[in-house]
Amino acid sequence: MKWRSQVPWSIATRFNHGGNLFDKGGDALVVLHTLAAMLPARLLANEPVERQLATAILNCGCLKVVLHIEQPQRHRPVVDPADIKQKLRRLLKAVDPHLKIVSMNNMQGLAWTVT
Repeated sequence: MKWRSQVPWSIATRFNHGGNLFDKGGDALVVLHTLAAMLPARLLANEPVERQLATAILNCGCLKVVLHIEQPQRHRPVVDPADIKQKLRRLLKAVDPHLKIVSMNNMQGLAWTVT
């Protein structure tokens, strides 16, 4: 989870080096499992920092989801980002109906780099 303007961002990064590394349902499960872990963390965390982070996330009004993918230059696109976005949007509509699929060539106004 990253923070930007008091909104938690769930950011996953995937690199494809030829095989079919992208599991659209698996990425949705990572987001859902992370969110599911926030309530027990808020209630049962041993570390105060973990408890504070979980409380802050659960008290936010919204959550942003971003999948950052990179694919090999030679065989683009191995996976069509539009297909990934459609599947994730269907699975995560209740979490973030406007999720983003980005790459270093198409950052959609987001200001981070992957090296």
